[in-house]
Parts: sequence; C-alpha cells; structure tokens
Amino acid sequence: MEKISEICLKFPNAIRAYTKLYDESANRLVLRALKSKVPYEKFSVESTEVDSGITGHVFQTQKPFL
Repeated sequence: MEKISEICLKFPNAIRAYTKLYDESANRLVLRALKSKVPYEKFSVESTEVDSGITGHVFQTQKPFL
C-alpha cells in the first residue's frame, strides 16, 4: 500500500496520495497508507463513511472521479 501511494505521488500536480480499504464489519473506509509532499502531514481521521467525500463517491460508483 505504501509503495502504491509513493508511486501515485509522482503524478503531475499530486501533493498527496493515500489508500483506503473497505472494512466490511464497520462499513467504513479505513486509511492504510499516506504519502505527502507536505512535511509531517497526517490524516485527522483513521476512517470515513463509505458515502463521504470523493473516496466514498468512487467506492460507491466503482468508477473514476475524473
């Protein structure tokens, strides 16, 4: 997971890349990896609702956002 985020951080204009996995028992998306060009950046939460934000939208639709 860390390696995938590291590779994605090399995309043009990327400042952060993260990976979340679906936790079926909690019905939440759980943060598993974060890479950032911003020193000491951390996520403020460990998990999010499956219908929250862009990540939740992609999870729900199973389609790219762009």
